[in-house]
Amino acid sequence: MFNCRWRTLVRFRELNEILPQLDKTPHSHARCNQCCREIPREWQRFKRVKVIVSVDGLAPEHDERRKPATYARILNGIEGRKITIHCTVTRQMTERAGYLANS
Repeated sequence: MFNCRWRTLVRFRELNEILPQLDKTPHSHARCNQCCREIPREWQRFKRVKVIVSVDGLAPEHDERRKPATYARILNGIEGRKITIHCTVTRQMTERAGYLANS
């Protein structure tokens, strides 16, 4: 076993080997920052691994910052999966009338 309270970059193709080991630790998660690829359905079997997808605002702003990880690719990659969305709210978002109400 190993402690996974630290962050590291892992190549996507290695995750299928690493995630079963992470699932055995008390506190672990996987973070798919841009979600350029489809999240494998078999990852749903893990009890202690959370897949977290970062989103930068609504589609126009996100797509500009995160190409090629566009909203459309994210929606396709997470369809039918249980994931956590991470979105940082910025001052620019709060100052735009109705911006957060639309998200």
